[in-house]
Amino acid sequence: MDYEAEVSLLPRKHQQLHSLSYLKGSLQSRLLSKSEPDPAPPSNQYINTGDQPHPFDMQVAKDFSDANVHHSTCIRTKTDSTVGLGFKTDSEDFSKEEEILDPLCNTSFQDVISDACDDYWQLGNGYLEIVRDSSEENSPIIGIHEIPGEGVQISLENVLGDIHYLVRDREGGMDQRFPSFGGLASFQRRMKANGSSPFGFDPNAFSEIIPFRKPSSRHRHYGYPDWLAAVAEIELTQCILQHEFDFYLNRGVPEMIIVTKGQTHSKKDKERINTALSATMGLGNQHKSIHIDLPNPDADLDIHKLAMESKGDASIFTQMAESLALHIVSAHRVPPLLAGIQIPGKLGASNEMVQALMGFHLLVIAPAQRIFRRVLVNTLGNPRLNGGLSLSRRDFNFNTLKDELDLNALDTVARMRQSPQEAKAQGRDLSEGTKD
Repeated sequence: MDYEAEVSLLPRKHQQLHSLSYLKGSLQSRLLSKSEPDPAPPSNQYINTGDQPHPFDMQVAKDFSDANVHHSTCIRTKTDSTVGLGFKTDSEDFSKEEEILDPLCNTSFQDVISDACDDYWQLGNGYLEIVRDSSEENSPIIGIHEIPGEGVQISLENVLGDIHYLVRDREGGMDQRFPSFGGLASFQRRMKANGSSPFGFDPNAFSEIIPFRKPSSRHRHYGYPDWLAAVAEIELTQCILQHEFDFYLNRGVPEMIIVTKGQTHSKKDKERINTALSATMGLGNQHKSIHIDLPNPDADLDIHKLAMESKGDASIFTQMAESLALHIVSAHRVPPLLAGIQIPGKLGASNEMVQALMGFHLLVIAPAQRIFRRVLVNTLGNPRLNGGLSLSRRDFNFNTLKDELDLNALDTVARMRQSPQEAKAQGRDLSEGTKD
Protein backbone atom coordinates (compact mmCIF):
# COMPACT_ATOMS: atom_id res chain seq x y z
CA MET A 1 0.00 0.00 0.00
CA ASP A 2 1.42 3.39 -0.95
CA TYR A 3 1.65 6.28 1.50
CA GLU A 4 -1.40 8.20 0.19
CA ALA A 5 -3.59 5.11 0.38
CA GLU A 6 -2.32 4.36 3.87
CA VAL A 7 -3.12 7.87 5.10
CA SER A 8 -6.63 7.74 3.59
CA LEU A 9 -7.47 4.90 5.99
CA LEU A 10 -6.67 7.03 9.04
CA PRO A 11 -9.15 9.24 10.94
CA ARG A 12 -9.46 12.82 9.60
CA LYS A 13 -7.39 14.26 12.46
CA HIS A 14 -4.49 11.97 11.66
CA GLN A 15 -4.82 12.56 7.92
CA GLN A 16 -4.16 16.24 8.59
CA LEU A 17 -1.13 15.42 10.70
CA HIS A 18 0.24 13.08 8.05
CA SER A 19 -0.12 15.75 5.37
CA LEU A 20 3.01 17.28 6.86
CA SER A 21 5.95 15.94 4.93
CA TYR A 22 8.13 15.38 7.98
CA LEU A 23 5.61 12.92 9.43
CA LYS A 24 5.85 10.53 6.48
CA GLY A 25 7.13 7.23 7.81
CA SER A 26 7.11 8.62 11.35
CA LEU A 27 6.59 6.84 14.65
CA GLN A 28 3.01 8.06 14.60
CA SER A 29 2.15 6.44 11.28
CA ARG A 30 3.64 3.17 12.50
CA LEU A 31 1.87 3.39 15.85
CA LEU A 32 -1.56 3.81 14.30
CA SER A 33 -1.18 0.71 12.14
CA LYS A 34 -3.01 -2.34 13.44
CA SER A 35 -2.08 -5.99 13.23
CA GLU A 36 -4.26 -8.10 10.97
CA PRO A 37 -6.60 -10.55 12.74
CA ASP A 38 -6.09 -14.24 12.15
CA PRO A 39 -8.90 -16.00 10.22
CA ALA A 40 -11.66 -17.00 12.63
CA PRO A 41 -15.15 -18.48 12.37
CA PRO A 42 -18.07 -16.04 12.61
CA SER A 43 -19.79 -15.36 15.91
CA ASN A 44 -23.33 -14.35 16.81
CA GLN A 45 -21.79 -11.36 18.56
CA TYR A 46 -20.44 -8.36 16.72
CA ILE A 47 -16.89 -9.57 17.34
CA ASN A 48 -15.16 -12.64 16.00
CA THR A 49 -13.57 -15.39 18.00
CA GLY A 50 -9.90 -16.15 17.53
CA ASP A 51 -6.72 -14.19 18.21
CA GLN A 52 -7.70 -10.57 18.79
CA PRO A 53 -5.41 -8.04 17.04
CA HIS A 54 -3.81 -5.22 18.99
CA PRO A 55 -5.62 -1.88 18.53
CA PHE A 56 -2.26 -0.17 17.84
CA ASP A 57 1.36 -1.21 17.32
CA MET A 58 2.54 -1.77 20.87
CA GLN A 59 6.20 -2.16 19.95
CA VAL A 60 6.17 1.31 18.38
CA ALA A 61 4.40 2.62 21.49
CA LYS A 62 7.42 1.49 23.50
CA ASP A 63 9.74 3.17 21.01
CA PHE A 64 8.14 6.50 21.93
CA SER A 65 9.89 6.35 25.30
CA ASP A 66 13.15 6.99 23.46
CA ALA A 67 11.67 9.89 21.50
CA ASN A 68 10.83 12.34 24.28
CA VAL A 69 12.34 12.94 27.70
CA HIS A 70 9.11 14.25 29.26
CA HIS A 71 7.14 11.23 28.04
CA SER A 72 9.77 8.83 29.39
CA THR A 73 9.91 10.66 32.72
CA CYS A 74 6.13 10.56 33.12
CA ILE A 75 6.02 6.80 32.49
CA ARG A 76 8.73 6.15 35.05
CA THR A 77 7.15 8.53 37.58
CA LYS A 78 3.79 6.75 37.38
CA THR A 79 5.40 3.30 37.61
CA ASP A 80 7.49 4.23 40.64
CA SER A 81 4.52 5.88 42.35
CA THR A 82 2.22 2.89 41.71
CA VAL A 83 4.33 -0.14 42.67
CA GLY A 84 7.86 1.20 43.14
CA LEU A 85 7.37 2.03 46.82
CA GLY A 86 6.82 -1.64 47.63
CA PHE A 87 4.31 -3.30 49.94
CA LYS A 88 3.39 -2.17 53.41
CA THR A 89 5.22 -4.13 56.07
CA ASP A 90 5.76 -4.18 59.80
CA SER A 91 9.33 -5.33 59.28
CA GLU A 92 12.20 -2.95 58.55
CA ASP A 93 13.74 -5.38 56.07
CA PHE A 94 11.32 -7.32 53.87
CA SER A 95 7.58 -7.67 53.53
CA LYS A 96 5.85 -11.03 53.74
CA GLU A 97 5.17 -10.92 50.02
CA GLU A 98 8.83 -10.39 49.20
CA GLU A 99 9.95 -13.26 51.43
CA ILE A 100 7.52 -15.65 49.72
CA LEU A 101 7.59 -14.39 46.13
CA ASP A 102 11.22 -13.32 45.63
CA PRO A 103 12.53 -16.93 45.43
CA LEU A 104 10.08 -17.55 42.56
CA CYS A 105 11.58 -14.74 40.43
CA ASN A 106 14.89 -14.39 38.62
CA THR A 107 15.70 -11.26 40.59
CA SER A 108 12.87 -10.11 42.87
CA PHE A 109 9.11 -9.73 42.75
CA GLN A 110 9.62 -5.96 42.94
CA ASP A 111 11.48 -6.04 39.62
CA VAL A 112 8.84 -8.26 38.01
CA ILE A 113 5.84 -6.23 39.14
CA SER A 114 7.61 -2.98 38.17
CA ASP A 115 8.13 -4.27 34.61
CA ALA A 116 4.46 -5.25 34.35
CA CYS A 117 3.42 -1.84 35.70
CA ASP A 118 5.71 -0.12 33.19
CA ASP A 119 3.82 -1.88 30.38
CA TYR A 120 0.53 -0.99 32.09
CA TRP A 121 1.32 2.73 31.79
CA GLN A 122 3.05 2.51 28.39
CA LEU A 123 0.73 0.08 26.61
CA GLY A 124 -2.36 -0.07 28.79
CA ASN A 125 -1.65 -3.78 29.34
CA GLY A 126 0.81 -5.57 31.64
CA TYR A 127 1.25 -9.32 32.10
CA LEU A 128 2.81 -11.80 34.54
CA GLU A 129 3.62 -15.42 33.72
CA ILE A 130 2.92 -17.85 36.58
CA VAL A 131 4.62 -21.24 36.19
CA ARG A 132 3.21 -24.30 37.99
CA ASP A 133 4.83 -27.68 38.49
CA SER A 134 1.94 -29.62 36.86
CA SER A 135 -1.46 -29.21 35.22
CA GLU A 136 -3.35 -30.38 38.30
CA GLU A 137 -5.84 -28.06 39.96
CA ASN A 138 -4.12 -25.49 42.20
CA SER A 139 -0.70 -27.10 41.80
CA PRO A 140 2.31 -25.35 43.44
CA ILE A 141 3.74 -22.23 41.79
CA ILE A 142 7.43 -22.57 40.92
CA GLY A 143 8.12 -19.41 38.89
CA ILE A 144 6.93 -15.83 38.30
CA HIS A 145 8.08 -13.78 35.30
CA GLU A 146 7.03 -10.65 33.43
CA ILE A 147 5.95 -10.96 29.79
CA PRO A 148 6.44 -7.94 27.48
CA GLY A 149 2.98 -6.64 26.65
CA GLU A 150 3.71 -6.13 22.96
CA GLY A 151 4.10 -9.90 22.55
CA VAL A 152 0.79 -10.96 24.12
CA GLN A 153 -2.47 -11.38 22.21
CA ILE A 154 -5.83 -12.31 23.72
CA SER A 155 -7.55 -15.25 22.04
CA LEU A 156 -11.33 -15.62 22.32
CA GLU A 157 -12.08 -19.31 22.03
CA ASN A 158 -15.87 -19.26 21.78
CA VAL A 159 -18.98 -17.16 22.31
CA LEU A 160 -19.18 -18.43 25.89
CA GLY A 161 -16.27 -16.18 26.82
CA ASP A 162 -13.46 -18.70 27.27
CA ILE A 163 -10.15 -16.96 26.57
CA HIS A 164 -6.45 -17.70 26.64
CA TYR A 165 -3.31 -15.78 25.65
CA LEU A 166 -1.06 -16.20 22.63
CA VAL A 167 2.48 -15.23 23.63
CA ARG A 168 4.45 -14.46 20.49
CA ASP A 169 8.21 -14.92 20.50
CA ARG A 170 9.73 -12.02 18.56
CA GLU A 171 13.21 -13.49 18.65
CA GLY A 172 12.47 -16.36 16.29
CA GLY A 173 11.33 -18.87 18.89
CA MET A 174 8.05 -20.70 19.18
CA ASP A 175 4.75 -18.97 19.93
CA GLN A 176 2.92 -20.46 22.91
CA ARG A 177 -0.63 -20.38 24.26
CA PHE A 178 -1.19 -19.89 27.99
CA PRO A 179 -4.47 -19.80 29.96
CA SER A 180 -5.64 -17.24 32.49
CA PHE A 181 -4.49 -17.66 36.07
CA GLY A 182 -6.16 -20.66 37.72
CA GLY A 183 -7.46 -22.08 34.44
CA LEU A 184 -4.63 -24.39 33.39
CA ALA A 185 -6.48 -27.68 33.85
CA SER A 186 -9.66 -26.58 32.06
CA PHE A 187 -7.61 -24.94 29.29
CA GLN A 188 -5.75 -28.14 28.56
CA ARG A 189 -9.01 -30.09 28.49
CA ARG A 190 -10.50 -27.62 25.99
CA MET A 191 -7.46 -27.68 23.74
CA LYS A 192 -7.24 -31.49 23.69
CA ALA A 193 -10.99 -31.77 23.04
CA ASN A 194 -10.60 -29.83 19.78
CA GLY A 195 -9.17 -32.86 18.06
CA SER A 196 -6.47 -30.86 16.27
CA SER A 197 -4.73 -28.56 18.74
CA PRO A 198 -4.04 -25.00 17.52
CA PHE A 199 -0.49 -23.91 16.84
CA GLY A 200 1.39 -22.85 19.93
CA PHE A 201 -0.35 -25.29 22.30
CA ASP A 202 2.15 -27.29 24.35
CA PRO A 203 0.56 -29.83 26.74
CA ASN A 204 3.76 -29.82 28.79
CA ALA A 205 3.80 -26.06 29.35
CA PHE A 206 2.31 -25.34 32.77
CA SER A 207 2.17 -21.53 32.63
CA GLU A 208 -0.71 -19.15 33.30
CA ILE A 209 -1.18 -15.42 32.72
CA ILE A 210 -2.13 -12.65 35.16
CA PRO A 211 -3.23 -9.55 33.17
CA PHE A 212 -3.27 -5.94 34.36
CA ARG A 213 -5.58 -3.98 32.06
CA LYS A 214 -5.94 -0.22 32.17
CA PRO A 215 -9.70 0.32 31.97
CA SER A 216 -10.88 1.86 28.71
CA SER A 217 -14.13 1.87 26.76
CA ARG A 218 -12.16 2.00 23.52
CA HIS A 219 -11.61 -1.76 23.32
CA ARG A 220 -13.37 -4.83 24.65
CA HIS A 221 -10.22 -6.79 25.51
CA TYR A 222 -7.21 -4.43 25.58
CA GLY A 223 -6.51 -1.39 27.70
CA TYR A 224 -5.47 2.02 26.35
CA PRO A 225 -2.77 4.31 27.81
CA ASP A 226 -3.60 7.95 28.51
CA TRP A 227 -0.64 9.39 26.65
CA LEU A 228 -1.85 8.38 23.15
CA ALA A 229 -3.61 11.75 23.10
CA ALA A 230 -0.16 13.37 22.93
CA VAL A 231 1.30 11.31 20.08
CA ALA A 232 1.41 14.30 17.72
CA GLU A 233 3.03 16.52 20.38
CA ILE A 234 5.71 13.94 21.13
CA GLU A 235 6.57 13.55 17.47
CA LEU A 236 6.54 17.29 16.78
CA THR A 237 8.90 17.86 19.70
CA GLN A 238 11.22 15.26 18.20
CA CYS A 239 11.08 17.05 14.84
CA ILE A 240 11.96 20.39 16.47
CA LEU A 241 14.92 18.89 18.28
CA GLN A 242 16.01 17.07 15.14
CA HIS A 243 15.84 20.32 13.17
CA GLU A 244 18.16 21.99 15.67
CA PHE A 245 20.44 18.97 15.73
CA ASP A 246 20.64 18.84 11.94
CA PHE A 247 21.61 22.51 11.74
CA TYR A 248 24.81 21.90 13.68
CA LEU A 249 25.43 18.38 12.41
CA ASN A 250 25.31 19.57 8.78
CA ARG A 251 27.44 22.69 9.46
CA GLY A 252 24.48 25.07 9.38
CA VAL A 253 24.15 24.96 5.60
CA PRO A 254 20.73 26.49 4.74
CA GLU A 255 18.10 24.98 2.47
CA MET A 256 18.24 26.06 -1.18
CA ILE A 257 16.37 26.01 -4.46
CA ILE A 258 17.89 24.91 -7.77
CA VAL A 259 16.71 26.53 -11.01
CA THR A 260 17.62 24.78 -14.26
CA LYS A 261 18.47 26.97 -17.28
CA GLY A 262 19.48 26.50 -20.84
CA GLN A 263 18.59 23.48 -22.88
CA THR A 264 15.61 21.35 -21.86
CA HIS A 265 16.80 18.56 -19.61
CA SER A 266 16.01 14.95 -20.18
CA LYS A 267 13.63 13.05 -17.94
CA LYS A 268 16.56 11.11 -16.50
CA ASP A 269 18.39 14.34 -15.60
CA LYS A 270 15.28 15.74 -13.90
CA GLU A 271 14.88 12.56 -11.89
CA ARG A 272 18.50 12.83 -10.83
CA ILE A 273 17.97 16.41 -9.62
CA ASN A 274 14.78 15.52 -7.76
CA THR A 275 16.47 12.54 -6.12
CA ALA A 276 19.32 14.75 -4.93
CA LEU A 277 16.90 17.32 -3.51
CA SER A 278 14.81 14.65 -1.79
CA ALA A 279 17.94 13.47 0.00
CA THR A 280 18.02 16.78 1.89
CA MET A 281 14.47 16.45 3.24
CA GLY A 282 13.12 14.74 6.35
CA LEU A 283 14.47 13.92 9.78
CA GLY A 284 18.25 13.77 9.89
CA ASN A 285 18.73 15.39 6.48
CA GLN A 286 17.92 19.07 6.98
CA HIS A 287 20.53 21.69 5.97
CA LYS A 288 22.54 19.20 3.92
CA SER A 289 24.43 20.35 0.83
CA ILE A 290 24.18 18.51 -2.48
CA HIS A 291 26.26 18.08 -5.63
CA ILE A 292 24.69 17.39 -9.03
CA ASP A 293 26.75 16.44 -12.08
CA LEU A 294 24.79 16.50 -15.36
CA PRO A 295 26.35 15.17 -18.57
CA ASN A 296 24.58 17.79 -20.72
CA PRO A 297 27.19 20.52 -21.56
CA ASP A 298 24.41 23.09 -22.15
CA ALA A 299 22.86 22.54 -18.73
CA ASP A 300 22.98 25.36 -16.22
CA LEU A 301 21.90 25.22 -12.59
CA ASP A 302 21.12 28.40 -10.67
CA ILE A 303 21.11 27.95 -6.88
CA HIS A 304 19.14 30.31 -4.63
CA LYS A 305 19.35 30.24 -0.86
CA LEU A 306 15.97 30.32 0.87
CA ALA A 307 17.13 30.82 4.44
CA MET A 308 19.90 32.74 6.12
CA GLU A 309 22.57 31.00 8.16
CA SER A 310 21.22 32.40 11.39
CA LYS A 311 19.33 31.01 14.32
CA GLY A 312 16.83 33.83 14.71
CA ASP A 313 14.00 31.29 14.92
CA ALA A 314 15.52 29.60 17.97
CA SER A 315 13.25 31.51 20.36
CA ILE A 316 10.18 30.34 18.42
CA PHE A 317 11.36 26.75 18.67
CA THR A 318 11.97 27.18 22.40
CA GLN A 319 8.45 28.51 22.96
CA MET A 320 6.96 25.67 20.93
CA ALA A 321 8.97 23.08 22.84
CA GLU A 322 7.79 24.47 26.19
CA SER A 323 4.16 24.44 25.09
CA LEU A 324 4.43 20.91 23.69
CA ALA A 325 6.04 19.68 26.92
CA LEU A 326 3.03 20.91 28.90
CA HIS A 327 0.67 19.15 26.49
CA ILE A 328 2.59 15.89 26.93
CA VAL A 329 2.55 15.90 30.73
CA SER A 330 -1.10 16.95 30.64
CA ALA A 331 -1.97 13.85 28.60
CA HIS A 332 -0.11 11.78 31.20
CA ARG A 333 -1.95 13.59 34.04
CA VAL A 334 1.39 14.11 35.77
CA PRO A 335 2.11 17.41 37.57
CA PRO A 336 4.63 19.42 35.52
CA LEU A 337 6.95 19.75 38.52
CA LEU A 338 7.32 15.95 38.69
CA ALA A 339 8.39 15.97 35.03
CA GLY A 340 11.02 18.66 35.65
CA ILE A 341 8.98 21.52 34.17
CA GLN A 342 8.97 24.88 35.95
CA ILE A 343 5.99 27.09 35.10
CA PRO A 344 6.77 30.85 35.19
CA GLY A 345 4.66 32.73 37.70
CA LYS A 346 4.23 29.77 40.04
CA LEU A 347 7.75 29.48 41.34
CA GLY A 348 6.82 31.44 44.46
CA ALA A 349 3.96 29.09 45.43
CA SER A 350 5.69 27.21 48.23
CA ASN A 351 2.90 24.66 48.67
CA GLU A 352 2.46 23.92 44.96
CA MET A 353 4.39 20.64 45.09
CA VAL A 354 2.34 19.36 48.03
CA GLN A 355 -0.94 20.13 46.33
CA ALA A 356 0.30 18.57 43.08
CA LEU A 357 1.36 15.38 44.85
CA MET A 358 -1.98 15.11 46.67
CA GLY A 359 -4.01 15.51 43.47
CA PHE A 360 -1.71 13.22 41.49
CA HIS A 361 -2.01 10.47 44.09
CA LEU A 362 -5.78 10.82 44.51
CA LEU A 363 -6.77 10.93 40.83
CA VAL A 364 -4.05 8.94 39.04
CA ILE A 365 -1.99 6.67 41.29
CA ALA A 366 -4.56 5.51 43.86
CA PRO A 367 -6.95 4.08 41.19
CA ALA A 368 -4.06 2.21 39.54
CA GLN A 369 -2.91 0.82 42.90
CA ARG A 370 -6.43 -0.45 43.57
CA ILE A 371 -6.41 -2.25 40.21
CA PHE A 372 -3.05 -3.90 40.90
CA ARG A 373 -4.08 -4.81 44.43
CA ARG A 374 -7.40 -6.35 43.39
CA VAL A 375 -5.74 -8.38 40.63
CA LEU A 376 -3.06 -9.70 43.02
CA VAL A 377 -5.61 -10.38 45.77
CA ASN A 378 -7.80 -12.42 43.40
CA THR A 379 -4.84 -14.40 42.03
CA LEU A 380 -1.73 -14.80 44.17
CA GLY A 381 -3.72 -13.94 47.30
CA ASN A 382 -6.51 -16.43 46.59
CA PRO A 383 -5.89 -19.68 48.56
CA ARG A 384 -8.08 -21.64 46.12
CA LEU A 385 -5.78 -20.71 43.21
CA ASN A 386 -2.33 -19.74 44.54
CA GLY A 387 -0.86 -23.22 44.89
CA GLY A 388 -0.47 -23.13 48.66
CA LEU A 389 1.31 -19.76 48.95
CA SER A 390 0.89 -18.40 52.45
CA LEU A 391 -0.62 -15.15 51.20
CA SER A 392 -4.03 -13.59 51.67
CA ARG A 393 -5.87 -10.48 50.54
CA ARG A 394 -4.44 -8.51 53.46
CA ASP A 395 -0.89 -9.02 52.19
CA PHE A 396 -1.08 -6.91 49.01
CA ASN A 397 -1.30 -3.33 50.23
CA PHE A 398 1.07 -1.01 48.38
CA ASN A 399 2.88 1.85 50.01
CA THR A 400 1.63 5.20 48.77
CA LEU A 401 3.02 8.67 48.36
CA LYS A 402 1.00 9.66 51.42
CA ASP A 403 2.69 6.90 53.43
CA GLU A 404 6.20 7.85 52.38
CA LEU A 405 5.65 11.59 52.70
CA ASP A 406 3.64 13.28 55.42
CA LEU A 407 1.79 15.55 53.01
CA ASN A 408 -0.11 17.31 55.79
CA ALA A 409 3.15 18.20 57.50
CA LEU A 410 4.73 19.33 54.23
CA ASP A 411 1.73 21.52 53.48
CA THR A 412 1.94 23.03 56.96
CA VAL A 413 5.64 23.80 56.57
CA ALA A 414 4.98 25.43 53.20
CA ARG A 415 2.38 27.76 54.71
CA MET A 416 4.20 28.63 57.96
CA ARG A 417 5.97 31.92 58.54
CA GLN A 418 8.42 30.37 60.99
CA SER A 419 10.98 27.64 60.50
CA PRO A 420 10.16 24.00 61.35
CA GLN A 421 12.81 24.11 64.09
CA GLU A 422 11.09 27.06 65.76
CA ALA A 423 7.70 25.38 65.52
CA LYS A 424 9.10 22.15 66.99
CA ALA A 425 10.66 24.09 69.86
CA GLN A 426 7.20 25.46 70.65
CA GLY A 427 5.79 21.94 70.77
CA ARG A 428 3.73 22.19 67.60
CA ASP A 429 2.61 19.08 65.69
CA LEU A 430 3.05 19.84 62.00
CA SER A 431 0.55 17.18 60.96
CA GLU A 432 -2.23 19.15 62.70
CA GLY A 433 -2.08 21.93 60.10
CA THR A 434 -1.57 25.64 60.41
CA LYS A 435 -2.93 27.79 63.20
CA ASP A 436 -6.21 29.64 62.74
